[in-house]
Amino acid sequence: MRRKATAILYLFCWLGYVTASAQQKLYIDQKGYLSTDVVVYDANDNAHIFRALINTSSYVCSIDSSAFSSLNLGTTPKEDSYIEGAYGNYQKSKETIIPKLSLSGSIFEGIPTAVYNFGVNSTYKMVIGASILDGRAWAINQVDSTIQVVEKADKGYIADIMLYRGKKKQNARHFLLIPLKIEGQSILAVFNTGTNGIGLTKKIDGLDWTPEVFEETDYGPFHYNARHQEKLVDAHVEVSKWETVTTVKYVPMLAFNMVGNSLLSGHKYVLDYKKNRIYLY
Repeated sequence: MRRKATAILYLFCWLGYVTASAQQKLYIDQKGYLSTDVVVYDANDNAHIFRALINTSSYVCSIDSSAFSSLNLGTTPKEDSYIEGAYGNYQKSKETIIPKLSLSGSIFEGIPTAVYNFGVNSTYKMVIGASILDGRAWAINQVDSTIQVVEKADKGYIADIMLYRGKKKQNARHFLLIPLKIEGQSILAVFNTGTNGIGLTKKIDGLDWTPEVFEETDYGPFHYNARHQEKLVDAHVEVSKWETVTTVKYVPMLAFNMVGNSLLSGHKYVLDYKKNRIYLY
């Protein structure tokens, strides 16, 4: 009984915190992935707290099958279907509707959500995709580890990175594309907070690429011939007026070029879906 009362008290404190300040804890794991806690309400308006991955390269939201089983939604998921995963690969899932979800002081209702098994090693139980992120500006602070919905970006940013909406099928998924230069060659890449590096579907000719053994932490647990992955060490990368030197990888299993959190590691930035911009501090 005391444990239940403590959980309820914690929930009220957590809800009060995000409602008052709209700022909440951002978790950055050893892979560089970003996650935070969300409150999901079941059919009886009971609140459940789940750790959720923030994933800009996934249009739909997802929930782990074990977390879904703990909810009382009063409905049965639709039959098996296929959704596009974070890397452009399709995976088998079921579909449901989450009645209500709270994130950073904002309430979302009637959320189409994919249900599948995240695996026993997953540290999060949900994925927050662009269907929720879109239409808002998100202040992501990788220094103080916080995330917050804001009206607009503050002044003082060191780079204003213009983002493009994807054309054709990417446009329907609300993906954001970053124009950048790698060793002087222009590249358009999906901005993906669900991964930690820069991955290209094709190598840039004339540069010193070296083979490497595939690591699961790079771009997810996909199985393919490790000899096909190569890396370019100390590549010069330009984004808007901001420059950095980092490792770039050639990863042929990707469906499109990707830029992950390593590009902005150690910085604060505002991801503005309203103006299609990243303001880097």
